[in-house]
Amino acid sequence: MPDIANIYLFSSESKDRYCLSPLESALAKFGRVGSVSIDRMCSGMEQFATDCFPLAVFSSLSAFYAAKFIRGDRRFVALGMEHGAAPFKGYTYDPHFLNYDCYVSPTEMWAERLRLLYPGDADKFLTSAYPRLDDLKARIDQVSGDPHGAWSGAPALARDLVIFSWGANLDALTALPDRAGIVYLVHPSMRAAAERSRLERARVVVSAPDSAAKLIAEAHSIYGDFSSMTLEAAVLKQRTFMFLDRDLYTSDCDLKASFFDRSSSDFGVIEHAGFRLPADDVLDVDGLFAALNGGQVHVQPVVAWAPLKLLPKLSGQESARAASVVGSLLGAIKESGPSFAAPHDNMIALKAVERAYRDVLGRGPDYPAALTHARAFAASAAPLPVKTLNLYSSFGNSAEAQRRWNASRYRMPRISIELDDA
Repeated sequence: MPDIANIYLFSSESKDRYCLSPLESALAKFGRVGSVSIDRMCSGMEQFATDCFPLAVFSSLSAFYAAKFIRGDRRFVALGMEHGAAPFKGYTYDPHFLNYDCYVSPTEMWAERLRLLYPGDADKFLTSAYPRLDDLKARIDQVSGDPHGAWSGAPALARDLVIFSWGANLDALTALPDRAGIVYLVHPSMRAAAERSRLERARVVVSAPDSAAKLIAEAHSIYGDFSSMTLEAAVLKQRTFMFLDRDLYTSDCDLKASFFDRSSSDFGVIEHAGFRLPADDVLDVDGLFAALNGGQVHVQPVVAWAPLKLLPKLSGQESARAASVVGSLLGAIKESGPSFAAPHDNMIALKAVERAYRDVLGRGPDYPAALTHARAFAASAAPLPVKTLNLYSSFGNSAEAQRRWNASRYRMPRISIELDDA
């Protein structure tokens, strides 16, 4: 085993980084820790490509597949984690978790379900830990100063925070109370829609780690849907209630239609977990409206009915628990000779695609589209100069490049081609 292991935290978007960053200090005892983001090229990516036998930590499958592409046929050890704790959607128990050498589940219910569904790989799912909750608690403990401006000066007892997962229909918010002291906290993917909000007194805030922590700390009551943040808030705040109503969303949000149907025996069912949300303690849209209008809340808070194994743990040691799994995985890393002298051809393809983005489109690559281009580039049997020219030609014929040309911001790029010594 190498004297010092190289450990890479792989992310594909900001929510991955939020999940993985709390691990950095806890992992330092096991080796050198670096961050690799597939939404931008960095030295860590090239180091990962040539490392003799690295250990990588992921919180999304897209980042894992990017790492596989970068390494090509070169082996590495993969530890999976999750950027959320809500176990309602189908992806939370499908076979993709088997891609990892080991997986740290966010809750014990999550881990139990994976062991039940995949008994032959049960050893991969022995540990549950959720560093993100410890991080949220630390941010809440640091909240100080004036209340968040979104409360619009409302007194403490009149502050109601409503948490929405992605897919919420923000036009439907106009049917909910619009008063000072109500904050609708929405998923980052809904930023554009949030900016078009027609609410006059209530506020729509796009979720970000610090602002979400401040709003949770300052809210008197919290109402949340099937978002992971609802479960996180329930652990931290006694007055956290759940709501569920299909009328508030633009789609089924990757859930079964019956999940929303209160007349169905499948309402609120957590598949393969032996548990369902109690309909009598989950608000519908009318109950949410009444609660936000100052009416009495006739349901119990989440902590009163949720089994402990559904909720993430707040121990102050979640990062250490997750990092301890790395110690056991390091035994799988055997010295296999020096680092590779050159990146895999796939990494060369990815760098060629990144240059084409910057030269032709004048911006950095967007993922996963960049990986799609890189896979096609690597698979092409054409000589390197030919497929590089073809790549630039393809980008140059795109609508985005044509708009750049018409706006007179386009200059003919200087095309550089990396050739190996052979």
